[in-house]
Amino acid sequence: MSTPNSTGLSFPPIRARSRLRTVFVVLFACVALSALAGALFELLATRRIAARNPPAGRLIDISGRKNHIFCVGSGSPTVIFISGLGETYDSWFKVQLSVAQSTRTCSYDRAGLGWSDRSLAPRDVLRMATELHDLLAASDLKPPYLLVGHSLGGGIARVFDGQYPHEVAAMVFVDAVPAGFLSRLQPDVWDENMSRTAHRMKRLAPFGIARLQGRCQIDDRPLIHCSDFWATFIGEREALPISVRQIAGVQSIGDTPLWILSRDTDPAVGWGSPENRLAWDEMQEDLAKLSTRSRQTIVKGATHYIQDDQPDAVFAAISEMLTLVRN
Repeated sequence: MSTPNSTGLSFPPIRARSRLRTVFVVLFACVALSALAGALFELLATRRIAARNPPAGRLIDISGRKNHIFCVGSGSPTVIFISGLGETYDSWFKVQLSVAQSTRTCSYDRAGLGWSDRSLAPRDVLRMATELHDLLAASDLKPPYLLVGHSLGGGIARVFDGQYPHEVAAMVFVDAVPAGFLSRLQPDVWDENMSRTAHRMKRLAPFGIARLQGRCQIDDRPLIHCSDFWATFIGEREALPISVRQIAGVQSIGDTPLWILSRDTDPAVGWGSPENRLAWDEMQEDLAKLSTRSRQTIVKGATHYIQDDQPDAVFAAISEMLTLVRN
């Protein structure tokens, strides 16, 4: 029963208010303890996975931030593998070890991915090309380089050449993103769902929920720092409007040799609506205009991930480029 006061308003009895306060305190304590337990679980899981999956390469300190680079083989020019959006250095394993039999090769983790510390700087391709340049210099890797870029990595390679043209001997694009893809491709259901999932995982990852839901791995490869991954993945995606303008700013790479490997144009292979597939295929052809010494190969049976589906095709292109550069 409510108790009236001098204003005529009624309030719950003191005892009822006390019980209500107790319920709120208990609920808050339960939520806080659950969050603390989740954070502790994520910390322990991260340490356990890190212990089981030590970095294959070196951790290079640049301005207080660790950067992971994996190099193998000897010879020149050094082949630098640049991964796609959200991908780590080991996305090149099917190709890198084969190429390493004839020259020096390096793959690496961009900031916030794999073993590299997260950066709070914007994740546009110009920033990432600059960070790559700093990493190569800190690793004592002498130019010129043969750059191999997949998807967004192709955009990074293109901007790298625009910034440091005398340090690039040749390039291989592996279904690289063209400058106009944001304006010509229509958003699809997968893209929208991925965006929602990424933001949800970014919120849940610090409390171990993303890991419990199986969202802390790429294929069968566990993510070391799950929270950093999702934050970086979102950062690279949200920077795409800026990145495509930076990519479009490099309209020519002169006579730098360029080999463009494009996914299979067969509708039965890969992804996307018929309209998006046609637009992508046309933009892949347009990439050949970047260089006076370019060629394009459509890799049969390959999806967007050519280095996984047809690694021999990537290896063959790199091998021919090495021969061309050396001669």
